[in-house]
Amino acid sequence: AIVERTEGHPLFTEELTLAVRDEGIIRVDAEGHVSGDVDALISLTYPASVHSTVASRIDQLPLSEQLSLRVASVVGRDFDVAAVAAVHSTPLTEDEVRKQLADIERHQLIERSGGEDDYRFKHAIIADVAYSTLPETDRHLIHQRVATWLADQSAELPSALDPAIAQHWLQAGDPDRAEEALGRSAEYAMSIASYQEAIGFLTEAQEVDRTTASSLRRARRSTSLGEAYRALGDLPASHKALLDAAATLGHPMPRTRPGLWLGLIGQSIRQFAHRVAPRVFRSRRTDQFERIKQVATTYFAMTTTTFSSQDAPALFYVGLKATNEAERISPTGVLARGYSFLTYGTGTAGLRGTAERYHGRGLAAAEAAGDPHASADVRFNRAIFLTAIGDWDEAGSETDQAITDFGDLHLHYDSLNASAVRTYQMLLQGEWDEAASRYRLHHKEAEELEEGLHLLWSRVWGDSIALRKGDLQLDGLNNAGDLADQVGELASQIARLGFLSLGLWWEGRYDDALANASESLDLMKRTEWLTAPHAYDGFAATTRVWLAGWERSLAEGTGDPQAMQRSARRACQSMNRLGRTVAMARPGVEHALGMYDALAGKRRKAMRRWQKGLSEAERLAMPYEEALLLSAMVRNGDLSDDERHAHRTKATAIFQGLGAVPDLAGLDR
Repeated sequence: AIVERTEGHPLFTEELTLAVRDEGIIRVDAEGHVSGDVDALISLTYPASVHSTVASRIDQLPLSEQLSLRVASVVGRDFDVAAVAAVHSTPLTEDEVRKQLADIERHQLIERSGGEDDYRFKHAIIADVAYSTLPETDRHLIHQRVATWLADQSAELPSALDPAIAQHWLQAGDPDRAEEALGRSAEYAMSIASYQEAIGFLTEAQEVDRTTASSLRRARRSTSLGEAYRALGDLPASHKALLDAAATLGHPMPRTRPGLWLGLIGQSIRQFAHRVAPRVFRSRRTDQFERIKQVATTYFAMTTTTFSSQDAPALFYVGLKATNEAERISPTGVLARGYSFLTYGTGTAGLRGTAERYHGRGLAAAEAAGDPHASADVRFNRAIFLTAIGDWDEAGSETDQAITDFGDLHLHYDSLNASAVRTYQMLLQGEWDEAASRYRLHHKEAEELEEGLHLLWSRVWGDSIALRKGDLQLDGLNNAGDLADQVGELASQIARLGFLSLGLWWEGRYDDALANASESLDLMKRTEWLTAPHAYDGFAATTRVWLAGWERSLAEGTGDPQAMQRSARRACQSMNRLGRTVAMARPGVEHALGMYDALAGKRRKAMRRWQKGLSEAERLAMPYEEALLLSAMVRNGDLSDDERHAHRTKATAIFQGLGAVPDLAGLDR
């Protein structure tokens, strides 16, 4: 810390070291070991000997040049002629300032840095001493002038100078303007996908805001902070910031499970009433418009975090709360997004007609609000619900349009999100090679943006394709554990563990496979009501391992068959819950339930399930699931020789076309 403060200057380093020793900040024992208070070192001030040495050199300048040097110290370590002339305490032309700075340079207090009129204090200590000898009232006034001047300079490049402007307003004693500049800095950082920088600006703005800002402004900052954490992939931190925002607005999230369910019932009744008599619930108080809009915005932002945690009651509570609040005011982008959420919710509940009506309302609200971002969000949410029900043509068309719209608006995170969904659609339709290629590109983009959630998605699902093709290099899935825990997205955690356990099983490492499958099953049991289509893969892989474990236990007499059966039953129950809301999962659900029935000795029931699943897989055009069902019937079903041969031939062709090496090998066992 001493060398950093003195920048290696021998005299200053010696003087500062002696000073901190004398003050007890650092200690040297008899053996020469040094210890000390790091925080005190960081905040230490220069001793009088250093201060007086620098001050005496400044005092050698003419009074007018001393003042110019002090004004320059307010501008910053780096400054130029135009800035000093513009904010000077006395009216000076740039030529006059230029001459003064040239003379100060000859005294070796400043030096040229770049252009002809660009200067830099030769040492940070010189700038600090010059700054400290300026009266506080003068400092405040010059900081104010610098902030105003910088704002004028940045007119053609909005937000580029806002961080510096914010610091000058803080030093000028104007926290409100400082907070505004920090907010603009955060918005700019978000727009260029610099999420960590945005978090820094927002955190600093919160500290500035804490004692002076209104609850509405503090809630806006907390909501923005939550969105920045979400974009960075830290979903737990995002959710915490959004909960803080909701509480600040006086609309806290219910804290108990019974309270959440009561709240969900209340919001559902309220939404029904809105549909019956929408005008009755409009707010007549125009002064409350911004507060109501912020409540809706904050709660809609929570749909992402609750969706990722697969907490369905919380998800539908926050989605309904956001929509109901937004309906109290004139059409806004958040109202459009609320309707898009209800498009997904009613669509996955099997109410497609209702879903399409909400979709129409969402597009109309986005158009009325003049919000193209909201319009793209509305299309994208419809694409997710169409993915969940397996309407691939419509889902693909809507997703492609959303990718285009987000790209045109330079919305990096949303574009990445839509691209991930499109790639997942390809995976489910059996386009494995194309999906694998897209996941590699997706991973590269996520690395560039430092976006944790998409890094995790591309790693887990990209590696799952390699796994299904027989590449049992499991290091990627193994090493993604820390990232999965950091991101906190439940479906991805289950998928990582599920794919890892399946790969270990195919390698013959049965105990390791069951250990990972046990972790995955514990997470699966936490889900009451599933909403995420991509939860399917992890559930299916985990269930396959438990069924394989039970089958092996019965065939070889190893382990505890009853314990294996209990775990297999719990996994199948979780799969069945998923199939109730995610229609495209039903072929996989019937495959799993049929395997359970077959191992329990109920072969006729198993065949009925497999035949039902096969019809669904063919209707949904999901070739991998179709081949798995055919394979199950070949290995365990009551079939004639001709039927068995036909099913085997078809399953073999599909597995070969996909490159599903382990499944193809399993067909012959």
